[in-house]
Amino acid sequence: MPPKEKPLKNSEGPLTERQLTVLDGLTTGLRHAEISKTHGINLTVVRQEAAAIVRKMRCSTSAHAVAVYSQAVTYRSVAKRLRDGMIRDAQGFVTDEHVNHVLDGLALIYEERAASRLPK
Repeated sequence: MPPKEKPLKNSEGPLTERQLTVLDGLTTGLRHAEISKTHGINLTVVRQEAAAIVRKMRCSTSAHAVAVYSQAVTYRSVAKRLRDGMIRDAQGFVTDEHVNHVLDGLALIYEERAASRLPK
């Protein structure tokens, strides 16, 4: 009989849907009380989820977690636009400079994700 998988500890694994909701709220500049009211989540739970986000992402503060998350979202958006041919120079070409900039940014995010378990 295979051993049972032990449940994830609070500081392990990817962010939950509720934690992503709280992180999205923090990213848009909402305070804990505003996130609580907007999403109908108890204020104490919002605070607990914010603390769990910081732990899971291995950040020092929620502001640091927001910065890492915002950077990841930005570079993913740029990479998608580059892939879809939406980013071009004045002559209509995708240059090595465009590609290298996005790849450098994505490499940084990959390193942050590997170190902090940022959601994919």
